[in-house]
Amino acid sequence: AADPTSVLRGAREVLINEAAFLQGMDEIVSLYESEGPSRVERLRLVERVLLGLTLAVLLLEGAFVFRPAARRIREAFAALRRTSVELQLAKDAAEAADRAKSQFLANLSHELRTPLHAVLGSAELLRHTTSPSDRDDRLNVIEDSGQMLLLLLNDLLDLSKIEAGKLELHPRTFGLHAFA
Repeated sequence: AADPTSVLRGAREVLINEAAFLQGMDEIVSLYESEGPSRVERLRLVERVLLGLTLAVLLLEGAFVFRPAARRIREAFAALRRTSVELQLAKDAAEAADRAKSQFLANLSHELRTPLHAVLGSAELLRHTTSPSDRDDRLNVIEDSGQMLLLLLNDLLDLSKIEAGKLELHPRTFGLHAFA
């Protein structure tokens, strides 16, 4: 604990120097009052400068980062639109090819049935025919119709080979007048 006499001595000195102490405190307060507004104004200026620098950095970031990114995004969307159009065109072409193939198969079915009916009908008639000349006529119809079926099937197989890229050509000479 502190010595009571020294505490009293210190208090006495404060009371004796109270006027000088209070005058010194008044000077410090006056100094703060006179310098305070200029310091506040300097802090506001620093705040404005920092705000300006922040805005400048954001503008530069927008110019050098976001603008190129936005351009790349627009380019990507344009590429997607082009791809979408190309896919739609490819889809339309595939659907047209499918319709053409369906039409071809319908025509082929008709072309195959015609000689097949001739073969089957002539064979049925041949079964009930007694005259040799009628029999020869029926056999000729069956043979011609069978040959027609064979030609159609060979043509169909050739088309399949063409589609698969496996058709082999065998060049040979022939007389053009033979087909006239």
